[in-house]
Amino acid sequence: MADQKKVYADAAGFIQKFGTDKEAVTERDVNGGTVKDFTIKAIGSQKLIRVSVFDEFDVEIPEDAFIAVEGVFTKREVNGVTYNNITASKLAVDGVTYRKAARNVVNRQDDAAGSSDDDGPGF
Repeated sequence: MADQKKVYADAAGFIQKFGTDKEAVTERDVNGGTVKDFTIKAIGSQKLIRVSVFDEFDVEIPEDAFIAVEGVFTKREVNGVTYNNITASKLAVDGVTYRKAARNVVNRQDDAAGSSDDDGPGF
């Protein structure tokens, strides 16, 4: 399996609600923790971005909140549709900033330089 460098991105926008019978913010269990998922419409591009917030963030997320998020960006294509996703490492909800709880992280030498040939996700 090839070692791929993580791409980080930031985005901001209001949480989107799709239909009256669906929750705007959902929760799921992952490895004994809770992950909150929601979709924002990015300011500027108007692209939809799915945001995942792990339980290291101790935050309630109202369904009509304005979100600013930074984190690992992934994109996938399914049947001609592009899905943009950010897993939060920094998060602001209605102007209040939240940070993940401290944890031990080891950086690889080549990531420490911070150089990249990638211009980012382009949304």
